[in-house]
Amino acid sequence: MIINSSFEEPVVQSNEILMSFIIPVFNQSNLTKTALKSLSSLSSNYEIIIIDNNSTDDTAEVVMETLERWPKNKSKLVYICNPENLMHSGGCNKGFKEARGKHICFLNNDIMFAGKDPDFWPTFLIEWTEKGYLVGPTAGHLDDDFSFIKEDNELSGNLSKNDYLSGWCLAGSKETFDKLRLNKFFNSKTKQMEDGLCFGPWNEYFPMYFNDYEISDRAKKLQIPLKIVSVPLVHLGKQTTKKLNNVSELYLEGKNKIMSKYEKYNN
Repeated sequence: MIINSSFEEPVVQSNEILMSFIIPVFNQSNLTKTALKSLSSLSSNYEIIIIDNNSTDDTAEVVMETLERWPKNKSKLVYICNPENLMHSGGCNKGFKEARGKHICFLNNDIMFAGKDPDFWPTFLIEWTEKGYLVGPTAGHLDDDFSFIKEDNELSGNLSKNDYLSGWCLAGSKETFDKLRLNKFFNSKTKQMEDGLCFGPWNEYFPMYFNDYEISDRAKKLQIPLKIVSVPLVHLGKQTTKKLNNVSELYLEGKNKIMSKYEKYNN
């Protein structure tokens, strides 16, 4: 079942959507509510797409109640409810398929706004996504065995294989992300990657862990530059995954997959 709900915008100078914010969610309705509150001041030149990965809590009710109160002169709010959990990569790709923005920002729901200009800050991202960069506020770093070292706000001038943009907030132009779409998609019935253009840029073979590393690595190989851009968002971190019963298994699965893909690095 897919629900697309929004209020009509008033007449404005341009109908162009500058940026689509794609937020995949699974339960944790309180976080989604806070995230939407943080984004509610964005103007009509933006859209927010909530991808509900078959939540079992009151997420649907919370989002629909938010839609009823959403300011009519502000951003377009779209709610898409999946009949199954597509995980982070699949949810992001589903949102990408529906997005109308010239620029795209994949965003987690465990964020809070911490600035004074709630409608201005996306332009920090767009300034660089217009130039063909992939951007985000933090970078992750792995060691040579693909174990996590740290996350910070620095990327070295000469990017190593161990540097990547963190997936909780990752932005680029629609054109740039189109370059990252794979000719393979994940079939949720067969649980296999099959031939066919993927809906979006995320590799669904890596449903959650290490998927930001993998997309950053492919961007480097395509000579798409990566850049850290500061934004007034606070990332609470790991709020959804800590509620999952199989987090350790998902992490080990992701690590084994990434090590298998890049085993040539250790030869």
